[in-house]
Amino acid sequence: MKKLWFLILCALLPTTAQALTIAEDTLWRGTLEFAEPVRVERGATLRVEPGTQVRFQGGGLEVLGRLEARDAQFSGTDWEGIQLHAGEHLLENCRISGARLGLLVLGGAPQLIGLEIFANGTGLELRRQSSAEVRDCRIRDNQTVGLFLKDEARPRVRNCVIEGNGRFGVYVYRSNPTLFRDNLLRANPVGLMVAYYGSDPEIGGNRFGGQRDRHPGRSGGAAGAGGQRHQRRRHRRAFVAARRCPGAPQPHPRQPHRRAGGVFLLSGDP
Repeated sequence: MKKLWFLILCALLPTTAQALTIAEDTLWRGTLEFAEPVRVERGATLRVEPGTQVRFQGGGLEVLGRLEARDAQFSGTDWEGIQLHAGEHLLENCRISGARLGLLVLGGAPQLIGLEIFANGTGLELRRQSSAEVRDCRIRDNQTVGLFLKDEARPRVRNCVIEGNGRFGVYVYRSNPTLFRDNLLRANPVGLMVAYYGSDPEIGGNRFGGQRDRHPGRSGGAAGAGGQRHQRRRHRRAFVAARRCPGAPQPHPRQPHRRAGGVFLLSGDP
């Protein structure tokens, strides 16, 4: 019979662990501090009990096996964040902060429910055709992008609040969310950016408010505000149907390159 919970890391007082590889089912509880990367190998499950506080001073958490965490907090100073490889992970009502990239999902269909992802470089990034379920999350106050979809990601994103991020609330690049609905995007310089090169999403039933309504601009970029030009290319059109806050202008569904109320649709690299 397989050993149950081979490694149990418990602490009433903070403990410091260095370069750690987890190869067996593991339970975390209490307060834990790590100064080096932690890697969960394939075939192993890491479970994090409610109320657990995990702090990183450098390094990060890479999960090739399975991560299951509820009501836990992951934070640190200049750490790499959490990286989930393809698998059926579950993160529910957790807080992730202080990382270069808060949560990176590399494929698979994790359940990301009720997360608060804040004060990171980038908040949440979904890649490698991930079909993650992102629901009831708050993604706020990240330095660059709140939610970044790329590499043909096809997640379901609903009922999330994405606000106060430094450049973009949501950036969609070469991705096609199967659902992007009932979200609130507010107080981002650009609420929603859809870059082409394979992106052809249908986005509807969302609300936009308080965008600063400008594109930050970049050298060689394809679009911007204040008289910068949009470089049109031969790509499939993306259509947006957004329910906006009262008084905000509505984008024309046949003008995917227009700027309106914080929504930008353009061709070009992120």
